[in-house]
Amino acid sequence: MSNNNDKQRVYSLSYGIPDELILEKCPKKTRFLAPYLPGAAYAFGPGQEEEYYQMYRDSMFAMTQKKGGWDCLRHYEILANGCIPIFTGLNQCPGTTMTSFPKEKVAEACNVLVPWDEGGYENYVEELLEHTRSKMSCSALGSFFLEKMSLSVGRPVKRVLLLCGHTGTNYLREMLWIGLCRHLSGAGSGAGVAVEWPRMDFLYSDFPEEGMGKLYGNGFTYSRRLKGGVEGHVAGEWTEERIVSSIRAKEWDVVLYGKVGLDEGLAGSVPQLPYWSLVSSVYGRDEIAFLYGEDSCKDMTTGNPYCRHLLEHMFLGVCFVREIRT
Repeated sequence: MSNNNDKQRVYSLSYGIPDELILEKCPKKTRFLAPYLPGAAYAFGPGQEEEYYQMYRDSMFAMTQKKGGWDCLRHYEILANGCIPIFTGLNQCPGTTMTSFPKEKVAEACNVLVPWDEGGYENYVEELLEHTRSKMSCSALGSFFLEKMSLSVGRPVKRVLLLCGHTGTNYLREMLWIGLCRHLSGAGSGAGVAVEWPRMDFLYSDFPEEGMGKLYGNGFTYSRRLKGGVEGHVAGEWTEERIVSSIRAKEWDVVLYGKVGLDEGLAGSVPQLPYWSLVSSVYGRDEIAFLYGEDSCKDMTTGNPYCRHLLEHMFLGVCFVREIRT
């Protein structure tokens, strides 16, 4: 979706999964269907992340479905562990939502392999693992964002400031940020800079393991993925005063707002977004990005309130949207 100029203002952006969690090849299988079913009580507690992944590695297939929105981290965890999702209602998912998810290949695999066709199973898993690695990893997510914002800005994007809003879990923000940090801050000397404010402590390796049980979903898949402490982003390294000064001095190629949308309340809309008055006075709309990670669909065919919110904000920045129908 774009306005009257030649720069696109809205992009579909799906979840991702950390690259290191994606298997290299199809694992040995010991059961047909994963025992964990959508809607069931959460069966894995704090510290059992590896057991959770092993359940999918041991299973040939796993049930999944739309949750709050179509995009759900479970889909990615299933695929990354060499398991094929049986996705209830997948054919009803809008074409502009979950655009990186291999919808046709997943549906084909289920149609061909269920009832059981042992001969083709590993080939489908290997193909889906390769797709997950190249299209659905955090690295792929970060690359997509940098490519689109470089087109918007008109030069390579090397310095990104993420203004988080509140730091309660938002999978789209977290997975994108893992990818961006690894591309920029962690990609070698002079590669770039990626800083978020406030610091999302749970993303860093110096976050205490005993604190993971207090995180949404016990922190599985997203927490403690970035280098912290002496090896990475140090707690206290950036202060609010320094953040404000850097915005005023226009030290960033892109300012990214990490929680935007009606479901975020007043804090998810202009002009209540953090430092909006300052940011909008220094940066042009092609240098500002909004991340819509909420469950609710922006149905551009009906003109609902979520659609109107998006239309208002696309004239103020480039919008990356998780759930959208056009």
